[in-house]
Amino acid sequence: MTQLWRKPLMEASQSRVSLFGLGGTGKTQIALEYAYRFREANPTASIFWIRANTPEQMNQSFKDIAQECQISGCHDLEVDPLVTVINWLKKTQRNIWLMVIDNADDMQALFPSEGGYDTIRQ
Repeated sequence: MTQLWRKPLMEASQSRVSLFGLGGTGKTQIALEYAYRFREANPTASIFWIRANTPEQMNQSFKDIAQECQISGCHDLEVDPLVTVINWLKKTQRNIWLMVIDNADDMQALFPSEGGYDTIRQ
């Protein structure tokens, strides 16, 4: 946790960190603790938690975020909720936000065109 918290995540407009390790080693717990500390340091920040155990769960998580944030077109069945939420986050002048993608096996599959994230092995 100390290694993760000391990373200069706030220096860039976008930063990514990947927690990598075998199942059951505490990655979700570390991410949860980080989210609590992030909230303490940034009380007005939005925190989004994505369940990525299956494509269906991930899709539902993004649908839930789109509905909770009242994103235009969130009820359109033809629109990919991941794309809707990511585009909304890029376009809006939001305060600081944190997105945790829990149980994602392949970050490159999620964000293939955008590299540049750090990996912390657990």
